[in-house]
Amino acid sequence: MEMTSSKERGEIMSEMRTKNIVERVNPTSFMSNTKTPRNIPCPCGSGIKSKRCCNGDETKMETSKNGIQKFREYCFEVSKELNMSISNPPTNETQILMSNDNSMISVRRDSFRINGKLVFGLYGLLIRVKDELQGQGIGTNIMKIRTEISKKYPFPLFLIPSVVDYEDDIYRNSKRLVENWDWIKDEDKDVSKEQLNHIKGQHKQIISNYESVDDTIRPRVKELKNQQLEKFYKRIGYEFVVYDEMNRGLMMMYNKKNKEVKTK
Repeated sequence: MEMTSSKERGEIMSEMRTKNIVERVNPTSFMSNTKTPRNIPCPCGSGIKSKRCCNGDETKMETSKNGIQKFREYCFEVSKELNMSISNPPTNETQILMSNDNSMISVRRDSFRINGKLVFGLYGLLIRVKDELQGQGIGTNIMKIRTEISKKYPFPLFLIPSVVDYEDDIYRNSKRLVENWDWIKDEDKDVSKEQLNHIKGQHKQIISNYESVDDTIRPRVKELKNQQLEKFYKRIGYEFVVYDEMNRGLMMMYNKKNKEVKTK
């Protein structure tokens, strides 16, 4: 169940386009501005040489069976390590939902154009921990495990450091989903009953968190929480990159050159 649409990602990005952030971004620190050499791993994320995979064809990269399979292998390894159940079959091949009694993760195989090149990777849509369990390091442990496991895979990790609880669009979407839940659960045949209940609980949590903060201070609360997230992700090895050169869109990408994931 998608929590962040392209429009919502754009809105989040617009709030992050400040002079201080943009000046810190070095888009060439990860990608060069040259054509994809035929003997390097294919940008689709398969790990296979480009000439034996998509051979630079961006249309093929979008639907690459090898790239999708590698993405799914990563997700299943993460779910096993975190003792989470996974949608089986998933809602679609490129988006997977994992959950247990304490938390939920939603990830998607996505593409971004960085420094002129199309790059496929794993985009972290959502990590949620139950309110009563927050502050116990569960979310930190999830990120540490996800990031460590990613070092074995040939694609990058992307994310936008944003707390969704205070987003107007996310709140309205959660309200709509909860109000129409009987219809939604009948339509979502591919997701288990346990996961559907967990998803509903998370949407109720978003609604509660949003409504617990006064409208006059909500923007400031969101800003402070997003700053905390940004600092945390920097600490474990993520760096800002420009993914939309026309609009200076910003997100964070994990730098796999880091030998150790630091969480403190």
